[in-house]
Amino acid sequence: MTYQTLYRKWRPQTFQEVVGQEHIRRTLEGAVRSGRIAHAYLFCGPRGTGKTSMARILAKAVNCAAEPERRPCGECPSCQSIAQGSAIDLIEIDAASHTGVDNIRELREKVGFAPNEARYKVYVIDEVHMLSTSAFNAFLKTLEEPPPHAIFILATTDPQKVPPTVLSRCQRFDFHRIPTAEIAAHLERVSRAEGLEVEEEAQKLIARRSTGSLRDAVSMLDQLVAYRGQKILASHVRSILGLAPSGAVAELAGHIAAGRVGEGLTLIGRVIGEGVNPQEFCRQVVDYLRGLVLVKCGLDEELLEVGEEALSEMRDIAVRLSLEEAAKVLRRFEEASVRTGFSGSQSQLPLELALVEAALANAGGEAKVGLPALEPEEKAGLERVQEVWPQVLEVLENPLLRALLKTSRPLAVEDRSIVIGFRYPFHLERIEAANGKAQLEQVLSQLLGASYTVRCILAREELEEPTPARNRFQRAAEDPVIRAAIDMYGAQIADVTETMEDEAGGEDSG
Repeated sequence: MTYQTLYRKWRPQTFQEVVGQEHIRRTLEGAVRSGRIAHAYLFCGPRGTGKTSMARILAKAVNCAAEPERRPCGECPSCQSIAQGSAIDLIEIDAASHTGVDNIRELREKVGFAPNEARYKVYVIDEVHMLSTSAFNAFLKTLEEPPPHAIFILATTDPQKVPPTVLSRCQRFDFHRIPTAEIAAHLERVSRAEGLEVEEEAQKLIARRSTGSLRDAVSMLDQLVAYRGQKILASHVRSILGLAPSGAVAELAGHIAAGRVGEGLTLIGRVIGEGVNPQEFCRQVVDYLRGLVLVKCGLDEELLEVGEEALSEMRDIAVRLSLEEAAKVLRRFEEASVRTGFSGSQSQLPLELALVEAALANAGGEAKVGLPALEPEEKAGLERVQEVWPQVLEVLENPLLRALLKTSRPLAVEDRSIVIGFRYPFHLERIEAANGKAQLEQVLSQLLGASYTVRCILAREELEEPTPARNRFQRAAEDPVIRAAIDMYGAQIADVTETMEDEAGGEDSG
């Protein structure tokens, strides 16, 4: 016997079996009972929310032989033929593959013929927004004055692309994303009927991951059964979907709120190293941060579908953030969740950058990265800056900036200002022109754990080392031709080759 997938097996067959669209169900039931059937309907909404299923149920109901209160009965020949997919008077068209005007002309030619068996010919046109402009224009006349035996049900995930002339001729019904609790309850019913043992936390994880699509949720359950058998735990769901443990998400949110960059980056590295999908992890973080925003707005109990323990933990973290800070952090990670899908081998990089930026912003530029901050009055401050200086050159991403800083070094720490000395004037000028100071301030502040400004000065004498190689470098840098190349094209002096005359005549030759 051919295996039937769970989502097909559990597709609703009556109005009462439809999950989460109570407003539509009641309206259509009332229309069937009163006989007030429209000639055209438009079903709009996200995928997997029941549009096609509702269309088939309505087709059953208008052709059912039972009394109006029992329609669709599921027992008469018409109901059974539609359920089995053999009804010749139910015509389903995929507009994505029938976009042209010729397809609509063929429909117009056939719609005038009376039904073969049923009371009505029902046309279900899925993804109707995919029709071409000419096809819509050809369809408009039929939709405006259809024969009395024809009913059109148009379904779309993008109603904005449907022409207003078509919209105005249909009764519109908007399908909503199905609440997580209702999806979880449906999964429980399916599991019980199928003899599955599914952990409650696993059902909630599947429901949340489906983002309001009942079809996706049931399909995920089917996939998990194939993968793990009749008993499904929350750990199985996290494994197959690439999800991080809920504790890791809350821990990262805590690091963000406290400005602990180092601990946060370590956590991200550990989670990704365990095989968690970076994009999925970022989505989980976004969902958690959204919860923090709702907590700050006082809407947590109304809109958050989490346990009391998790809610208490979220409230503790939310106390450390203002509403403005929470919203900014949420926005950064929401943007990162999009970028993680386009980052190739560095797919976790947008997540790491979002963490650093959020922590720095929320800590006023004083994120904690594991290095002690320098106090303004601390006399040994320069030593600490000099200690991290090699790391500055490693962290900077701009190769031009790194090259310019190789011949410079920190000279002093004055209050919260770090003085950087440059040997050559054009290096100093390039740093100022390339907005290098701002980048340098950000990296130094991050590494030192406190907010610092940078002051760049020319300090040739302090940095001069009277070696022949450095004298040659200086002479080359001051050469008018080389200086012009540097100014005009952003060239860099990588090395100065010693000539035979230099070797023979010393540093004053050539």
